Amino acid sequence: MKTHARTVWIADEDREAGRCLAEMLLRDGCGVMLFSSIAALIEQLGREQPDIVLLDLRPEMDGAAVLSRIQQINRDVHIVVMTAYPSVESAVATMKHGAFEYLSKPLPVDVLRRTVELAMEQRQI
Repeated sequence: MKTHARTVWIADEDREAGRCLAEMLLRDGCGVMLFSSIAALIEQLGREQPDIVLLDLRPEMDGAAVLSRIQQINRDVHIVVMTAYPSVESAVATMKHGAFEYLSKPLPVDVLRRTVELAMEQRQI
């Protein structure tokens, strides 16, 4: 069940960063749900279906496993991975496991907006 025409879910343990992303996306006309953990987001995926998930990955997380779990629940969602700890290995692993995009933090607003727009456009094709 969709709650909005363009729904973006954000999982970011940094509450301030997540709040800023949510406010920007709300101003851009997106429906937004903000989660303080990936586990909480995954739990909600069983009940609702967003268009896009913005996922903040930490170095101690297995990004491939997280993406695989999300894909098991919802193959249609576009996952944008964000991280303040980018690495080639992490980027390759998450892209192989279905990430739509892999972005390094801090995120330039224009890059994030364009990424969300592209993901939305691709979902409509």
